[in-house]
Amino acid sequence: MTIQTAQARAEDLAGQVEQARKDAKAAGEEAAILRGQIAAQGERPASATAPKSKTPKA
Repeated sequence: MTIQTAQARAEDLAGQVEQARKDAKAAGEEAAILRGQIAAQGERPASATAPKSKTPKA
């Protein structure tokens, strides 16, 4: 492998690492949003989240 080839490969890998960092940050932000939504569901009254009965009342 020539020095130029090695340098090009190093630059390519550096670009891949940077993209992976951006992707990981975005995934972490999305996970935080989802955790917040799940936590908010736990704060609602049980009647708001309980499934509705499909059987008619007698």
